Amino acid sequence: MKKLFSIILVAFLIISGASITNSGKSNAEGRFAVSRTSGPNRYATAYFASSVFINKNPRQLGVIAYGDDFKTALSASYMATALEAPYFIYDNKKLPQYTIDDMKRLGVKKIYIVGDYRKVNKKLEQELRNININYERLYLTESQIDDGDSFDGMINWKIAKILYGDDATIGDTSSTILINKDKFADLLSVVPFAGITAGKYGYYLFDYPRDIGDNIGWEYGFIIGGYNSVPKKFRAVNYPDGFNPVNSRISGRDRYLTAIQIAKKYKMYFKTNPTTVVLVDGTRFPDALSSGVVANAKGGVVLLTQPNKLNKDTRDYLVNNKNIKEVIIIGGEKSVSNQVYNELLKIK
Repeated sequence: MKKLFSIILVAFLIISGASITNSGKSNAEGRFAVSRTSGPNRYATAYFASSVFINKNPRQLGVIAYGDDFKTALSASYMATALEAPYFIYDNKKLPQYTIDDMKRLGVKKIYIVGDYRKVNKKLEQELRNININYERLYLTESQIDDGDSFDGMINWKIAKILYGDDATIGDTSSTILINKDKFADLLSVVPFAGITAGKYGYYLFDYPRDIGDNIGWEYGFIIGGYNSVPKKFRAVNYPDGFNPVNSRISGRDRYLTAIQIAKKYKMYFKTNPTTVVLVDGTRFPDALSSGVVANAKGGVVLLTQPNKLNKDTRDYLVNNKNIKEVIIIGGEKSVSNQVYNELLKIK
């Protein structure tokens, strides 16, 4: 079966122009292994990311969303990461056979469809029935919207129930990770971090509320992004670190440094030093949608770069962190160019 899968995979690569390139370090150049995983489009890239890096599915669940809407797609990626479940994206046309095969490979028994019928059409439900996979669609009805319910609340409630049982709650603002979901780059970077905090500590990711006054009397567990992303009136908790409290707003002067600051917090909050970096295009989201799930599977972090040149701050992070053993590029050459790839190989 594995041999047949390999033959099919190679044939698909040749026909479609997909790319899985591995380049380890040599004596002549490179301090860490560098690889690229990509396909001819975002949907194939997500498939290859799953087929290469996702090998466990402890709850026999899956999460799927429409790949052209980054807010919904990255909310689904966060959910999949928190549940340690495989992540799929759908083009609202047809569920490809290679995705069906991947669902079967990973033993998916139930899929969470993230988004209403305007985001993910009803045809997907019939396709899932045809392959005997149960599904549950997560979306807000008009009455729920009228009652003030939030889409993030629904997602997080479902995560909490699956992880912690029917009596689980999602706590108050002190167990909230607040972010501006209009900023796709920050959302990309925080997905593996937020997945860990949900899965281990019961901290959940929410878009910051736009319709709230200036006199906010509570604090949030984490705030991701600077004041241009999440306004200053939202206050972050000060966590104790010896005699020097550390404010839990995690941000940098731009999206690249914000991603780096998130990566640096792994040691403080999770007591880990990630050895893998998943590198993606910080200017466009399509190829990067599955990056958080890959980073979580590898115990790594997501960092960003410009497409045609390795971002300087990202490069400095890689140079200064000797524990990094592997850099995985997710996306084709239009997302992360071969120039960036070659720059990575030359880092000593």
